[in-house]
Amino acid sequence: MCGNYCMDVSMSKELDPVLIFNSLNFVQSITKNYGAEQGMAMWDTIANTIDRRLKLEVFKAMMDGDRAEGHVKIIGAYPSSDKIHLIKTLRQFTKMGLAEAKKMIEDLQDGNWLYVTVPYHEHPAAIVEFRKAGFML
Repeated sequence: MCGNYCMDVSMSKELDPVLIFNSLNFVQSITKNYGAEQGMAMWDTIANTIDRRLKLEVFKAMMDGDRAEGHVKIIGAYPSSDKIHLIKTLRQFTKMGLAEAKKMIEDLQDGNWLYVTVPYHEHPAAIVEFRKAGFML
């Protein structure tokens, strides 16, 4: 179905939220600039060359409209990470209180994964900053 140019991300555990976000923005841009009919025709052409899971996630995001929040799964922190910087970064994007953020970092250090919610428009920046701080996503 994909031909020679199929983008297969099926081997990865999880699709990168930034990829989904950017794909959604692309679809919205072509639809805005070329009209709904031509924009969707262009998306159909492109969608035939990408992984089915990405196509599904972008479609779900389109159906949700302008999503208010994005989710990030944090699976750990590098041992060399500064705990205070991790807490500050977590608070910056989640608006958690100090005690809650500290507890989440302690849970993460105990081997638990975290699922945090960030404002959707900040989602790509949050991903970048979480990684810079030393979180493993």
